[in-house]
Amino acid sequence: MLQPSRFARPSPALDEFISSCDLEPGEDPLAGALALRTRLHQSFDYIPGTSAVDSPIEQILETREGVCQDYAHVMASILRGWGVPTRYVSGYPGPDRGDGEGVTTGESHAWVEGWFPGPGWIGFDPTNDVQCDKRHVRVAVGRDYADVPPTRGVFHGSAESMLSTQVRIVRETSSR
Repeated sequence: MLQPSRFARPSPALDEFISSCDLEPGEDPLAGALALRTRLHQSFDYIPGTSAVDSPIEQILETREGVCQDYAHVMASILRGWGVPTRYVSGYPGPDRGDGEGVTTGESHAWVEGWFPGPGWIGFDPTNDVQCDKRHVRVAVGRDYADVPPTRGVFHGSAESMLSTQVRIVRETSSR
């Protein structure tokens, strides 16, 4: 999880962004990752439809607009450049009540997890500027979106067909 991948990789645009934002890991890489998460949240505008699943990181770096997978790809690229093993996580936002109970429906989400000596894997959600917790329902991990798309397969049908999905997450409480 240190090697560049199709969507999480070094580039001149990334180097320019890192330089312009004065981003460095500092003495404490975990503190640097937390600051990076917040900086990405502040630097980009979340605007659905501004990128596609195969958009390169240069697009969000130039337009400063994107979606969760774009934020995750940029964060993974920077953390890997700092020597932090980083994986891309595909999943869903779970129930958002403070007690973690309830029901939610919605689209997929993406975030990253970095590995740090001591605590191990820690999740960062730069789109929402939060640490990942039980409200982040992990479905798959990989190097980037190309490794873990929510749907993949072979389709036989007319060219005008459209796939639609619906996910409903219910967190049940324990009766113990």
